[in-house]
Amino acid sequence: ARRLNQALKNYASSPYNKFTTGNLKTLKHDPEKLGLNPRQETIDFYKKWYSANLISASVFGSEDIEEMTKKVIDELSKIENRHKAPPSLRQIDLWSSPEFLKQTYFFQTIDEKKQLVIRFTLPSLDYKYQKVSSIVNHILGHEGEGTLFAFLQKNDLAIALSSSIYSYQEGGQRISQCKITLTDAGMNNYLQIIEYFFEYIAMMKAKLPIPESIWQESKDYKAMQFKFMSKNTKTMKLVRDISSALHSPEYQEAPEKIMSLGIEYPQYDQQIKDLIAQHLNYYSIDRATIILNAKSFENMSGFNTSTLPLLNEDIYGSKYQMKPHSEEFISKINKIDSWNPEFDLPKPNNFIPDDFSIIYDEDEDQDLEEVFGPSFSNKESVDFSKVSLKVCEPLFPDDEDSEMSCQNVVANLEAK
Repeated sequence: ARRLNQALKNYASSPYNKFTTGNLKTLKHDPEKLGLNPRQETIDFYKKWYSANLISASVFGSEDIEEMTKKVIDELSKIENRHKAPPSLRQIDLWSSPEFLKQTYFFQTIDEKKQLVIRFTLPSLDYKYQKVSSIVNHILGHEGEGTLFAFLQKNDLAIALSSSIYSYQEGGQRISQCKITLTDAGMNNYLQIIEYFFEYIAMMKAKLPIPESIWQESKDYKAMQFKFMSKNTKTMKLVRDISSALHSPEYQEAPEKIMSLGIEYPQYDQQIKDLIAQHLNYYSIDRATIILNAKSFENMSGFNTSTLPLLNEDIYGSKYQMKPHSEEFISKINKIDSWNPEFDLPKPNNFIPDDFSIIYDEDEDQDLEEVFGPSFSNKESVDFSKVSLKVCEPLFPDDEDSEMSCQNVVANLEAK
């Protein structure tokens, strides 16, 4: 991902086009050719931007809160407050040229993975409504019956699909991307898969407003993740995420929300429905950047990349080629107004738990139907559904992790 992102930064506007890692060429030789002293430039940058009023800090430890607070204040108070206004990227276009968005990039990878990435550049959105973006990605990344992935997998075109959204700065433009891991057949039919993707978008638009049950499902899933965040999240990541979130206006206005890290969803009202409809309009071929990742493109049927110039990215030496979207292809995608009959919005997911109570040994005589629902009232089903728990001696004295594995051989048994 880092190699790919660095190659794409060649076409980004400043400051998005800066490198995040460097080498002797970028950190020494190139600046010296421009008459710059890298050490002095670093010092000047520090003096310009490292100001106490721009700092956020998050501390994790087992010591007393007052003691940790004192240590942090003692250290961070040494940093000068230069009263700098925080930089904003809200009004800066992510890409230096809109033509960047109308390209397919053939990126040579190191591993054997074959992957299609469809990216969209989205405008700034107030932090209060950023869940609008999340719900679209939630639907695109769904794997249930009727979804894009279910169809691609069924037709041996893909083995995995994920959809996500991110931004370089709070309030700036955002990148929404759908990553599809392809089979060999999918690789040779990537243009058809792109059509399927936009057919699915057309279906989503036609079925607006998005049912409230999908909004609630996404909300419940985030709440479940948050409930076990302390057990699943590495300490370093948690501290980093909190310190980063502290720069958001949302938490500056209401710092007591910081530990929830944005799981709150606004009420699903008409304003949210309208914003989702507006948001989906940005998922068009005119705003799409398409990336095909593979170790080699030599054996692709129906297309020969040897006719395209081979480009090299300076820092990692990555090789890639570019091909503009043809007017015929853009017109064909823009005219999509129907979709495969198998496409549908995700069905309700009955497997998002909301009851995490533990049944102890003394409750073994408790009525199973009362605890688990009517599906467990059938004793024959219960006999086939085995739950086992193995408790192991910890490898280290402070290791309190345990693991439970559940296997259910009754296909129609519904989990509550």
